[in-house]
Amino acid sequence: MLAGIMFLSVLTGMLMLDLSTEQDDRGDEAPVVAGSSGSEFPQGGIGLILLSVSDEDLMSVKADVRIDGSSTEAFVIDEYGILQLNLPTTEPGVRLVEVEVTDKEGQSGTWSGNFTVLPAPVGPEILVADPLAVEEGQSVTLSGTVVYENLSACSMTWQEVGGSSGSLPVNVAEDGRFHEDIEGDVGTVTIRLSIECGEFSQIEDVEATWLESSEVRGCTDEEADNYDSSATEDDGSCTYSSDEDDSSTS
Repeated sequence: MLAGIMFLSVLTGMLMLDLSTEQDDRGDEAPVVAGSSGSEFPQGGIGLILLSVSDEDLMSVKADVRIDGSSTEAFVIDEYGILQLNLPTTEPGVRLVEVEVTDKEGQSGTWSGNFTVLPAPVGPEILVADPLAVEEGQSVTLSGTVVYENLSACSMTWQEVGGSSGSLPVNVAEDGRFHEDIEGDVGTVTIRLSIECGEFSQIEDVEATWLESSEVRGCTDEEADNYDSSATEDDGSCTYSSDEDDSSTS
C-alpha cells in the first residue's frame, strides 16, 4: 500500500515536471511575423503595410525594418502586435520590405515581401516650337507632336489669344503629329494650343509673326514713262508716250 502511494507521488511529480518544462519551452519560442505581400500603391499615395507580430512579451521585442536594404524608422508596433509601416511612394517601382523581430532572449523571427509603387498617370504633352516668321499674305506653318498614351481620347484646338475668331480644331494624326497653316495680318500674335484627353488637359502658347512684304510693286520696264527703279514686282501699271501719241492721232 505504502509502495503504491510512493509510486503515485513520484509519477505525479514527473508529470508536473514535464508540464512545467513544456510551458517553459513554449515561453522561449521565437517571435512570429506574419502578413501579406504583393500589394500595389499609387505613386504619391499612402503606402500603409500591416503585419502581425506574435510573442509572449510584445513589450520587450525589438524590430529592424528595411526597405530595399536600408533601415527605416517609419513604423510602429502597437500593444496588440500590429506592425504598421509607411512605405515611401515618391518613386515608382518594386520595393523589398524585410522585417526582423528579436525578443529579450535574443531569438528572432523574420518576414519579407515585395510591394509595387505604380507610376502616376501622365497627361498629354504638346511638343511645338515658335513657327518661322513669314511675309504678309503667306501662311504661318504650325506643326508639332502630341505625346500621350491614348490619342484617340484627345481633342485639340487652336485660337489667337485676344482674338475674336474663337477656337478652331486641330487634326492630330495617329502618331501624334499635327500641322496647321494659319493666315494673319502684319504683326506678332500669340497662338494658344489646347488639348483635352479625358481628365487631363494641356495648354501651349507660341508666337506667330507676319512681316511686311519686302516686294515693291510698280512699273519695272525701263522704257516706260513711269518706270520705278525701286519696284521689284511689275504690277502692270507701265505707261508709254508712244501709246498716248497713237491714240491722239487716231
